[in-house]
Amino acid sequence: MPSWRPLASDCNSESNDVYILIDSHLKPFGMDQSPFWYKNTYNFVDKTKGLPLHDNFLLITLNVQSVNTYIDHTKGLEAVRHVIGKYPIYDPVIELLEISLMSKEYVFNDERFI
Repeated sequence: MPSWRPLASDCNSESNDVYILIDSHLKPFGMDQSPFWYKNTYNFVDKTKGLPLHDNFLLITLNVQSVNTYIDHTKGLEAVRHVIGKYPIYDPVIELLEISLMSKEYVFNDERFI
């Protein structure tokens, strides 16, 4: 089975409310809380406007699309545990996330994905 998997939407599914609950608890720890995260080009320009750039500086940016579809579930859970695992109150959220990530099963192009 390939390491990649097609993106399957669960919108309006039986488990959609669980995903909304998980998202509401994880969002405060999300990438947009990082000082190194930029929403878009305009946000990047606003945040970096007026910063001194010296001749020996190299400015590098990266635009990533659909990165979530390529994150290994085990590594993703490991990252979430690293960030919020120190707060025992979030243990049920981590457990729900693990169940929701590891229990997905669907068929795409006559191929079964688990």
